Amino acid sequence: MHTTNRSKCSFTLIELIIAILIIGVSFAAIPNILFSSAHSITTIRNQSTVNDAFSLVNFIQTVEWDEENTIDDNYLKILHVSHGDSYLQCQGDGNRTGVAQLNNNSGATCANNNASTIGVDANDNGMYDDIDDFDGYQQTSGNYQINIHASYISDSANYNNSDITYQYNQTAQPTTNLKLLTIQIAQSNNPIAILRYISANIGATSIYYKQQ
Repeated sequence: MHTTNRSKCSFTLIELIIAILIIGVSFAAIPNILFSSAHSITTIRNQSTVNDAFSLVNFIQTVEWDEENTIDDNYLKILHVSHGDSYLQCQGDGNRTGVAQLNNNSGATCANNNASTIGVDANDNGMYDDIDDFDGYQQTSGNYQINIHASYISDSANYNNSDITYQYNQTAQPTTNLKLLTIQIAQSNNPIAILRYISANIGATSIYYKQQ
């Protein structure tokens, strides 16, 4: 009598059901995976656009406060403004209240020039050489836009306090000692983030070289 061993060559019903369940679970997870991937891409693009906006702010910090500061040695000077707080106005000695006059004349002093109005100046020739030249600047990357608006804001405050507070939403015309740049980041014209940069009319301090 001969015994023949037959190898198993088919699935049982239980095995087939388990395989179908595994395949079903795998397919059910695909939409979540695709959603997570799309969300990650969107997050990366958002972050990239925000980084571009911060880079713009960093560049804006390197240019002059006003077009008049680009003339001769006026980059060292405090400009005259028409609607600034009286405490910040230049005095008869050519200095602002509270600014110590250094013996070597290296401190910031007042210029004879008036601060200019907001916007690109006639002699800029396409150059962004002061911060309010960026008013109306636009940059687009895919569905993302960066828009910049520049304005003067009120510099009124109690300057005798140790803490000084400004209201950035109080626009002022035509000139004060504070300029506000609002950098809006939008996707398909829907704002997703806003950066604000305030710069003051404070002049600069020159380096004094002592003659030997």
